[in-house]
Amino acid sequence: MLLTSLPPKTSYIHSQTSHMASVDGTTSVPQVIKYCPEQQIQNWRSCIEMWRLCVTLITKLPRILSKEYLLSRMSKLGGTTVYNKFILEEIFLLHKIVNEVKTSVQAVKTIFEEKDLGMKFSEEIVNVARDILQHKIPHTWNKLIGETAPPCTIDLMQWIQQLQNRSLFLEKITYFGREKMPSYWLGAFFRPKMFLSIFRREFICKMSIENNDYETITVHTVITGRDKDHIREPPAEGVFIYGIYSWDFFWDRTSGQVLDTVTKGSPTQLPVIHVYYSLNVKENIYPCPVYGSRSNDNKSVLEVDIYKENTSPIHWSLQETVLHIK
Repeated sequence: MLLTSLPPKTSYIHSQTSHMASVDGTTSVPQVIKYCPEQQIQNWRSCIEMWRLCVTLITKLPRILSKEYLLSRMSKLGGTTVYNKFILEEIFLLHKIVNEVKTSVQAVKTIFEEKDLGMKFSEEIVNVARDILQHKIPHTWNKLIGETAPPCTIDLMQWIQQLQNRSLFLEKITYFGREKMPSYWLGAFFRPKMFLSIFRREFICKMSIENNDYETITVHTVITGRDKDHIREPPAEGVFIYGIYSWDFFWDRTSGQVLDTVTKGSPTQLPVIHVYYSLNVKENIYPCPVYGSRSNDNKSVLEVDIYKENTSPIHWSLQETVLHIK
């Protein structure tokens, strides 16, 4: 496929001496500006914009921590526990995604620094280049995220920023460790359900030691009404999570209950939620499913207990009330 199949834009640059800053801060001109034939590139401004976008994307990607550093940090934070192993795997998944994105962006950038843009390139690289030029998320990138992938409708730079936010949060965990992490942004994990299963497993182990019957384990959730910044230490049992949004109802902090009214198209973030496990049976509760993102409603990550005085759980079920991680 020819790269010239990229959609042109209406504006046009007549000068062949345009300069642009390189990644290392020096001024350079990609070869495409000097040599590309007019019949191959209808719009040189698109070439310049593409090159600049690639440079910006590369510089904004999260940094990759060395494996030696991460293993050293985890060794100081308890060693090879199930929790630490999961966090390491999440970081390595992040590194894999960053490397894949960087490799494809670098390939596109290199193309626009070459003399001959009429040569053939892989269909995947052409599709990535087209999406970058249109500020869209390449499908292959979003697919790497998995169940918590954001909708493809968000801006490309916003997608990169979310990747950066995930990286910063995971780094924070490696710094503080489990004992000092008060709460968790569920959207930072690529496998949030597996993260929650760690605490279920711990409850099962506890029940085994106490010789209790743990076949009827029930997950319980409590909407605390508190912001994440007000949580100073982790709970005695279970885990505090946040980053769960609703498009179907509003959480009233005054009454501590859910309200049906919500601004259309504007999601509301729930306060910190306490997730824990017990043998007690829940009654008069609507188990509201929580999905990895609005673009993935195939399988829920967990269920949040929704209760409203004088309101039957059937009310929420009929409205098909759901929650999403963001």
